[in-house]
Amino acid sequence: MKNKLKTVLFVIWILFIWSRSMRTAAQSSVESVTTTSIVNYLMMIFGATLTEHIVRKAAHFVEFALLGLLGINAINRFSVTAAICLTVGSIDEIIQRFFPGRSCQLSDVVLDFVGALAGIITYYFLRFIMTKAKRKFSSRNRG
Repeated sequence: MKNKLKTVLFVIWILFIWSRSMRTAAQSSVESVTTTSIVNYLMMIFGATLTEHIVRKAAHFVEFALLGLLGINAINRFSVTAAICLTVGSIDEIIQRFFPGRSCQLSDVVLDFVGALAGIITYYFLRFIMTKAKRKFSSRNRG
């Protein structure tokens, strides 16, 4: 049951990503402007601002980092997860071609894939840390 839930979450996230691509450029731009405003409001703490372009690219990266994290957690095989994430990113860009004002960019596929790899690496890093912590905890309780 636990593995099915992981797989369902992974598939839901894929569908969410693709649904974001099914917006016209005007709809996407409104969301980006709103998100950029919120991010820049929060960034005022650090005395910095970000451009809409940077926020959009960061969103690509984060969406796919979460995809990689969910994918490796569900599938538990690096090569399969990486291949699926690359395919999802490619389909994501192709979907955009069919909506007014949107385009298909190879650079976004690369960015998506790098984000997915970051998510996969994060999963392995967290798993390593948790395994070390469990070993340390169990060795303390034995003695």
